[in-house]
Amino acid sequence: YFTIDNDVSDGGWMELHEPLTNQFPEIDATIRSQATSLGIDKWLSWDFQFDDLIEMLVKGAGANAYQMGLGKTRFATALAMMGGDRNLIVVKARLFDEFKQQLEAMPIDKSDISYLKSFDDIENLSRITLTTVSALKKKRLLPRWKKRVQTLGEALKHKINTLVVDEGSILCNRLSDQSKAIMSIKPKHQYVLDGEIIHGYARKTLPIITSVAGECRVSQPYSLSDRPYLLPGTVNGFKNAITGLKAYTDKHVTLEWATNEFRDSLEDGAKREVPKISNIPEFRDWIDPWVKRRVHGEPQVVKHVQIQPPKINKPTTVNWDEKHLGLFVDVAESYQRWFTEHEKQRGLEGKGINLAAVLQQIQAVDNATNAPEHIGKAYAGAYSHDTSKMNATVELAMSQIEQGKRPIIFASSPKALKRMKRQFESHQVAVCYIDGTVSMKKRTQELNKLRSGEYQVGCLSLGTTNDGVNLPQITNIIFYDRSSWEARVENQAIYRACRPETAHQVEVDYFELPGSLDTYQDMVIDWKKISALAGMDYGEEPPEKENFYHLEHFVRQFVESVPGLRERLEQYKLGVAA
Repeated sequence: YFTIDNDVSDGGWMELHEPLTNQFPEIDATIRSQATSLGIDKWLSWDFQFDDLIEMLVKGAGANAYQMGLGKTRFATALAMMGGDRNLIVVKARLFDEFKQQLEAMPIDKSDISYLKSFDDIENLSRITLTTVSALKKKRLLPRWKKRVQTLGEALKHKINTLVVDEGSILCNRLSDQSKAIMSIKPKHQYVLDGEIIHGYARKTLPIITSVAGECRVSQPYSLSDRPYLLPGTVNGFKNAITGLKAYTDKHVTLEWATNEFRDSLEDGAKREVPKISNIPEFRDWIDPWVKRRVHGEPQVVKHVQIQPPKINKPTTVNWDEKHLGLFVDVAESYQRWFTEHEKQRGLEGKGINLAAVLQQIQAVDNATNAPEHIGKAYAGAYSHDTSKMNATVELAMSQIEQGKRPIIFASSPKALKRMKRQFESHQVAVCYIDGTVSMKKRTQELNKLRSGEYQVGCLSLGTTNDGVNLPQITNIIFYDRSSWEARVENQAIYRACRPETAHQVEVDYFELPGSLDTYQDMVIDWKKISALAGMDYGEEPPEKENFYHLEHFVRQFVESVPGLRERLEQYKLGVAA
């Protein structure tokens, strides 16, 4: 197995599996000739891209898991071009305009391109038809059926030759409306594209692989339903077989405990799950036939593009403001009282704590840390100042601007972002501000101004620009908080700036307040990052780290620490450094 390293001079890379096309040279030659006749090799011009395209077409299905910045948009277009008539590319709604712009800029006959936005457009399907997940969820009443509703995805059933799903991780929750709309299409061939098909939890990978590989078959023996786990021993009968879902759970999902409801679906029900993939070598053997992975440092890639890995700095600890700490302690003590009563009541009922309720209640503690204006009605108007964490974030960005750098601040709370925006404006710094209320059209306009340098800094709500947006001009990424809890979300945000055309190393900073949820969120995100790297890139068990503390353990630890927070507050009042 290999280690990711952008320095390939030591020859540390080795080929584990020869290309599938080597086993089928005649099919390879035929498909390669077809792609060349369509001129695809002219714009899918990096040799590894074109070779991977042919290999995936020989397979007939699969997942392109290129790291960000290696050309998934062109790859998706090429897959559709090679599908014959009536092919569909599905993107998120916020990415439609940018994908459309890139698509129309390619040297492709415009008569081969169409757009699917409603049921009326079904008659106009073409070689490359672009649509959105939101469009596929649209519904209509069927005229001959009372109350029978059909989604646009269902209306496309068996009408599509090749389906290409961009940002394929949207399929990881098979019970969601978007997954159901996409999976109801049932094309002849299906491909997904996503640089991070492992979200830290192994269970989230199964629906993605199943979407392209099917289930309960020799090449993909697991299932998402009660279909049996396919083994040589089950050829003559399934009397003693277990379900494919149970087999996958037992082999690769790390659970401390789980209800039967969760084990039966890997979606609903209570569980205590660790973000760690079990039995990684076997996990890799399972995904190897279906996933084409490319990373920035491998020799075939660096021949064409060199993307510097970001410099990730350790979180900077910021001391509390006295008033902010006082509010936080009040909220923490309120949570402590609630948790103690909740645990007592559940104990009398012979039950453990309700983690869903714990998560809901602890949100107030997170808000008290990062968005003290937005804690809840009980604390309305309790705090209306810039926190020390906000000040530290702005100060760092200002110092970067003074050095001629171009920073972006990501935060989960729009209220916190607006406060930092006002600080920048008081220093006559032009700010690009985007939160969830800004329209797609306005976001594009604002981001173009950020790219051009008209704006000196970005204040962006985490999630609004996390995928499909290229910002190679940005030099620094600052995470004000870690409230997404997701390594994938943070990686997507970072790699908006780490693009092929980026000529500098992007630097990433974090801030945390002592005694808050920041520390636990950092641990969870770190474990998810390691799990994804181990399963997708390293192919071996990661080095032993400290024990993973589940939310319930952390909550108990936090509740026990609350008296210490009160003591810290009293020290602040006495002027003693915390």
